[in-house]
This record gives sequence, C-alpha cells and structure tokens, in this order.
Amino acid sequence: MRRGPLFVVALCSLACGGLFGPPDKVEVEGRVDEGDPAEQMRLKGDYAGAEADLRRRLQANPQDARAWRLLGDVNFTRGQYYQQKWKDNLLWAWEAYTGAIAIDPTSCLTWGRLAFVAAAASENPQTAISREALDELPFEDGWAHCAGATMLDLEFRRQPTDAERAAARRGKPNDASEATLLAAAAPWMPAAVQNAGLTNVQWQEVLPRPAVAPGGWFVVFPQDKPVVAGSIDGSKPRSFTYPEWITVGSANNTRITFLDRRFPERVPAVALTRAPGCPGTRWELRGSDRIPVGNCVAGPQDPRASEIYDGTQLLPAGKAHFHQPSIAGATISWDTVAEGSVSCLGGPVGRMFVDTPSCQVAYDRAIPQRRWIAAENTGLAALTREHAQLMVEAARSQDLFGDEIATHLSRGRIGLGMPYALVGWSQPDLTGCKGRGIYQKARIDAGAIEFQCVIGTTTVDFREMTVTSAVVGQR
Repeated sequence: MRRGPLFVVALCSLACGGLFGPPDKVEVEGRVDEGDPAEQMRLKGDYAGAEADLRRRLQANPQDARAWRLLGDVNFTRGQYYQQKWKDNLLWAWEAYTGAIAIDPTSCLTWGRLAFVAAAASENPQTAISREALDELPFEDGWAHCAGATMLDLEFRRQPTDAERAAARRGKPNDASEATLLAAAAPWMPAAVQNAGLTNVQWQEVLPRPAVAPGGWFVVFPQDKPVVAGSIDGSKPRSFTYPEWITVGSANNTRITFLDRRFPERVPAVALTRAPGCPGTRWELRGSDRIPVGNCVAGPQDPRASEIYDGTQLLPAGKAHFHQPSIAGATISWDTVAEGSVSCLGGPVGRMFVDTPSCQVAYDRAIPQRRWIAAENTGLAALTREHAQLMVEAARSQDLFGDEIATHLSRGRIGLGMPYALVGWSQPDLTGCKGRGIYQKARIDAGAIEFQCVIGTTTVDFREMTVTSAVVGQR
C-alpha cells in the first residue's frame, strides 16, 4: 500500500484554537464515563442491560444529564448493529441527547453527539431533524462553552424556510450565489463561521486535477484584475470579473477556446416555469376540476426550484393540466439561456405541471460566441460539470465564509481543523461521507465521536465534527 504525504495536527492544538471548545473539556468529560456500569455494558454489546440500568437511574433522578447522554449512546450504538432499526435508534438517540443538553447545556460531549446525529440523519426524510427541533436547542449556552466545529455544524443544519429564502431573494440580482442568499436568509450561518474561529485551519491541496482538454470544464478565477476573453471570428471581447466556469473547446500551452454563454447575442423570449420557480408564489385548487387559483410573484426566477419550458411545446390536458408526456420535451436547456436573464412576469398562475401550476417568465435566448482566454494563471480544471459549478459556488461564498475560506473551498482544499460542515462546499463527491454512510462508520472513542471518510484519493479522519488528519495518495 502506497500513500502520499501524511499531515496530522495534535488534538490539543486544535482545542487551544477553539475548535473543540475549551482545552481538555471533551477529554475530561469522556473519562468520567469509563467506570460507569451502563457504559461497560454498552461496550460489551449488552444494550438491553445498559438501557435498563439507565432507565432505573433516570426514574430515580430525571435530572441526571450524564445518564441521558449515556442512554443516547446506547441507542446510537444499537442502531449501528441492528440495522433494520437504525432509523428508530438514531432518533431515540437524538431525543436522549436533547434531554441531556436541556439539563446541562455546557456539555461539549453532548453538543458533539447532537451535531453528529443531525448530520447522520440529514440525508433521509424519515430521520432528518426539523428546523423547529434545532431552533429549540440552547445555542447561546453551547457557544459560550463549546465554540467550534460542532456548534457550526448544528447552525448550518438550521436551513432557512421558503419564506426566509423568498425574503432574502428580494432585491438580489438574478445571478446571486447560493451562499449570498443563505447568508441573507440565515444570518446565524455567517455568524457561526465568525464564532468558530477558523483562522488556525491548516489547508492542504487534495484534489487531483485533470488536464485541460477539449470537452472538459475549466473555472476562471479572476485575481487582482479581470481575465479578458479575446475575440474569435469577430465575436465581441469581454472580461471575467468574478469566477465562472466554461466548457473547453480547444486547449494548448498558450490559450483555451470556448463557446461563451455570457454576454452573447440575445433574443428576447417568453417561457413558463413551475410556480416554485417564482419565489413567494402561493395558490390553491378550486372546484371539481381542481383549477389552480393564485398569483405568480414577479421577480428573479429561481433555477434551483424549476426548469423553464417552451409553452408552444406543452399540450393541454383537460381544463387545468398540461399533458404529462409533453412536459419533458418542452424543457428549455439552460445552455440556450443567457445567464441571469430569466425573470418572473407575475400575473395569475396557469395550467398545472402535474401537481404545481405554471408561471410566465421572460428570458433572453442566447446565441453563444466563441472566445479565448490565456491558458496560464487564469483558473483550474474541474473534474465534471457539477464540480465546476461547485467550484464557482464556493468561490462566490464570501458573504457566508469570508474571502480567505471561500478561496480555499473553491480550490477543493481540506484543512486540519476544518469543520465537517464545510467539507461539502469543497469536495465534488461525498459518497459514503454523509448521512447513513458516516453513521455506520462512527465510533465513540474516549467519549468523543470519531469517523473516517475516503474522499477521492484522500482518507480523512474526523473527531467531534472536525478534520484531525488526512492522507493523500493511493490506498
């Protein structure tokens, strides 16, 4: 087995930097459990015995925070071994941990448990912890005693509601980044980044970069000055003033050519979108024909909520619906749409796309032009189109993370001391490193939760939701 460079940082240095909370607090809490009879039974796999012991203790003293936490640990571990009941046990663990934190909101171990369970439960609708349940946690006490990656991870699980997102989108440009909208809709998220104190993260390059080749993807990163895209066959030159991705047409040592969808020749056009694509739109179904009634909200269209459709290709079905087989064929490719040009026109909602009504939008149909950029020092190749989009989104996340962290995330870097919540902003493939994937891998060691992920060619170790080591290379 051959591995690349190993970079490791001592846990005490991370603790001193604020990432695990006050120095040694987690370790001291964990040592208290070592001689506990219920903990000994849990380690031996006697979950029924451990639970019975803890239930007796809680009946005698319902305010025993450690017994509640240990009961959560029993459920947590049992769900890993009895996989047919993993969902139930994970949620029972959450209930026990919230009972513990209500009694002792200063316990960093319990906050770590809550952060991990919320992350492990997040990918399955049947287990995902609700925003309401997260809002009930005593965050102020948690931050006062355990500031760091665990608190940041929980704050990032508190996703904004549709109403908060719609309010944040008002007044923002059509092409506002997801991070900009999140920062406005969920101000607790950028505040968490500030509170977590991430200045000591030790960033490392971990992603292998493909060669720049025809048909590949390339992300342009303007640095101190705009990157100028030159003319080909009479097209108009233009400048990249913020990060964008392109599909490579041809490449050599000096320049990269591409078909440019931004600043193209434009042809105004009209289309339809599903009503959720016009944020804030509300409707109801009336009468025996279930005809939608409501008003589309004018403003920027949200491409994450809906595609746009050519109304001339949509066939009616009855009084209220479009003919379902015609919907897929009417989808307008985003490649033919001038970026940031789609806007909702307002007015009454229209016929239904299966279960949602339609709204009218205006957009500019793009006539792309060929341009070129210099090959050196203008950006980085991406692994896939989705990776290119992730890189751009991360590069435009300054409102959420600040300039320095956004730069590292956009380059796909992982750092010692990096909170788990940030990893998804930097890595294109987290298969096996989220949801049930991390639940099955986790273990409670010296009181704290640890797990390991293989991300691409990098093996990453986490403790209390924080990167503690990484190995780059072949396994």
